[in-house]
Amino acid sequence: MSLHDASKAMQENTIENLLSAAFQDRLRMDSESNLFHLEEAEKQIDKNTPFLTLAKLYSELSKHHLVNGEFDKAKLYLNKGDSISNLCTGQLPQAYAFFAWATYYNFLDIADLAVENLQSTLDILNVEDDLMLRTRVYYTLYGVYSSWEDENISAQYAQKAISSAKESEYYELLANALSGKATTMEYAYRNTENSVYLDSIPIYLKASIRLYEQHPDKVGVRTYAIANLNIANYFFKHKDLSLKQTQDSILYYSLLTKKIAESFDKNYEIRSNVNGLLAEIAIEQNDLRQAERLLLEAYNFLNTTPTPSFYTFGNVAGGLSKVYEKIGNNKKALFYLQEKQRYDKIYFDSEQAYQATKLDAQYENKRLKESMLLIQQTAKSRQELNFLMTGIIGLLLVSSTLGYLFFKNRVQLQKEEQGRLKAEQALLMLQQKQMQKEVMTRSLQVERKNALLQKMRNTLIERNDSYPAQEYDKVLRNEMHIEKALEKNLVEFQDINPLFFEKINTLAETKLTPLDLKYCAYIHLKLSNKELAQIFNVSPNSIRVTKYRLKQKLGLDKNVDLNEFLQEI
Repeated sequence: MSLHDASKAMQENTIENLLSAAFQDRLRMDSESNLFHLEEAEKQIDKNTPFLTLAKLYSELSKHHLVNGEFDKAKLYLNKGDSISNLCTGQLPQAYAFFAWATYYNFLDIADLAVENLQSTLDILNVEDDLMLRTRVYYTLYGVYSSWEDENISAQYAQKAISSAKESEYYELLANALSGKATTMEYAYRNTENSVYLDSIPIYLKASIRLYEQHPDKVGVRTYAIANLNIANYFFKHKDLSLKQTQDSILYYSLLTKKIAESFDKNYEIRSNVNGLLAEIAIEQNDLRQAERLLLEAYNFLNTTPTPSFYTFGNVAGGLSKVYEKIGNNKKALFYLQEKQRYDKIYFDSEQAYQATKLDAQYENKRLKESMLLIQQTAKSRQELNFLMTGIIGLLLVSSTLGYLFFKNRVQLQKEEQGRLKAEQALLMLQQKQMQKEVMTRSLQVERKNALLQKMRNTLIERNDSYPAQEYDKVLRNEMHIEKALEKNLVEFQDINPLFFEKINTLAETKLTPLDLKYCAYIHLKLSNKELAQIFNVSPNSIRVTKYRLKQKLGLDKNVDLNEFLQEI
């Protein structure tokens, strides 16, 4: 941030102006300046600051710390937002508090709680509207249902976000909603194979790009970069890669994305994806050295990043392994294959820590609900006691009636205490189930590639590779040990849920293979297509084909959702 910008922000010494400056910082992907302006705004708080302004400020501070992984600070501002909403008579501060919690839960991928808070926000907005907040709610709901791959509902909320953003002239959200609409078109094409949906994808993406070109000060550079990258991916996924026209389109949008991404920080994932696309073009053109250079550039760039995405790291390492295998450098191919496995493990371990944070959030939400229920019950009890005392003073001579009322109130208090104890027991059972599911998830997580490594070893030995065979044996022994552990964990899963495999084998019209049973177990544990693809080292499209095959084996109607079917067993 320049000294001029800082000086100007200080001169415009109001919280609303500082919030506007922070919004501009976010459009430029300037995280440091965003925090500066938000903290300066916080310093300006006094007893005359409107509650709604405070609610907006605390919501933005919570989001900033959330995306930077500072969960404790994020919750601190979430609680401040709750406190403000409880003090005021207006409902909009409460709407911002609900939306802040929805953002928190959505970031932690606790989608059901995110939707619950978003719907609570909409309930308030239907009484006291805030058009820009409504737009953000619609777009977030689109994101949640899109992650669930619910084509119809995600398309409805994407369209609502577009309409609301146009009405409020909220161009940043409008650009994102247009890109979101393109995603729903891809879902529709995948489900129907109707080319009209496929042809609509670049139309919506180009509309998002034009919006930035028309309003560069109102649309974020990252939004602009991602729209261009999505068009490059569209040509890569849906057009003939052998055609020069397709290659030229991918090169144009990829290089444009790379140029845009260089203008802002935290761009490593975008730049790595761009290099991956360019490497695919190089491989198609049989320029393996160019593909090697591009992937090494991405690999080295990720190595210099303070907080890289280990998922992206693993993908780049896997790409390098395949390139070196094509080149014939088996030693490097094996090295980067091992690197991919190492980064996949780091990613898995970080996901486990993330899952712990997610469970904490779920437990805290349940605890807060129980506390609110207890407060309501206590308040109700106090009202009854006050009424009883008034009756004692007013009806002192009617002792028999008074005794009856007292007895009735005591019974009511006992019932309420019993209800509270039951609620605590239910909460404890929920925690135990969550812990049980976490154990199963950890037990079933990483599917190893022993067969692939064995085949690689045999091939290398046949080629008389100079790399010592003992090193391959060492890798194989390690991998086989992990495979045995995985098989043991599958037995543990069956011990925890002994009827699961028996039930699905009974339901299956065609005999299920051990691999089919593993897929069913993962789906039962609510793993996404992306997580399944990572575990089995296949593409997301392969996961969808596998799910279709499983539905056929299980004799399910095409309208039956496989995920819901297996998760209900």
